[in-house]
Amino acid sequence: MASATVAALMVNTGTPEAARSGAVRHFLRRFLSDPRVIELPRVLWLPLLYGLILPLRAPRSARKYREIWREEGSPLLLNTSRLREALARELGNARAGVRVEQAFLYSPPFVAQALDAVRTAGIRRLIVLPLYPQSSGSTTGAVYDQVAGGLRAWRAMPELRVIASYFGEPEYIDALASSVREHWSTHGRNGHLLMSFHGIPQSYVVRGDRYAEQCRATAALSGQCSAEGGRSRVEDPSHARGHAHRHRGRCLDAARSWFPQRQRDVGRHVVGLDRAADRALRARRDCDRPAPELNGPELNRPELNGPDLIIRRWTGGGA
Repeated sequence: MASATVAALMVNTGTPEAARSGAVRHFLRRFLSDPRVIELPRVLWLPLLYGLILPLRAPRSARKYREIWREEGSPLLLNTSRLREALARELGNARAGVRVEQAFLYSPPFVAQALDAVRTAGIRRLIVLPLYPQSSGSTTGAVYDQVAGGLRAWRAMPELRVIASYFGEPEYIDALASSVREHWSTHGRNGHLLMSFHGIPQSYVVRGDRYAEQCRATAALSGQCSAEGGRSRVEDPSHARGHAHRHRGRCLDAARSWFPQRQRDVGRHVVGLDRAADRALRARRDCDRPAPELNGPELNRPELNGPDLIIRRWTGGGA
């Protein structure tokens, strides 16, 4: 796309280049050496990393990678490439002249390599999409660091926009809810819906990381939209409490209490998986009415879980 002046750069964590112990160790070394991921002092962390963690963890992780590895290569690399192709098609239909690139933080293609490609192409406007709906310093923060580092080599600086999070975007919530309802329609519906997210140390949250808060928002909104069987009407994710209350009454009251936006001490609201599951069960028992069954119109789910519409807003293609 030689005429493109706008580029969308998708960034994910990365993947080993092979399902072998050496390749996994090489990837883990890059990943776990990043101060954004592990915030311990380097003098304490690096001897532990090189002396104990990498020798023990790499062989075990390699065995697990071999269980999911495909003939074509890494599942994450393959799926990210397919997502890039689909996003390029969507953006091409909405607006001509948008180049879509993909990059990883800790494996090829690296962020610096992707930035070199868009600079060579003469890009003047750059939109960075970290593939982390919920933002954390350990993930999205690392994207900011590497993009800033890569741009040091530029002289003609592009207009830059980073999409920090989309944990409550209606299109993203609708896509999650549609996936849940599709599973229910095929396998039946149980009494509980448990959502799991990657964890971060509680100390990160105490120091201001909003990841746990955003995960709770995603869980509450997608659970609500799944049960209602219709498109999410949330315009401002920060008002998810009131929205949930209007549409689910007591069934969402317990979930609403998980949101710490109005709490001074965010760290007090970080709970382990066991306590979260217990709260979910108690919230379900407290419901004074059953959730509606799947008899409403099917959700018109976007193909890309919302990133296409989100980027189109910043490229001028509309939503």
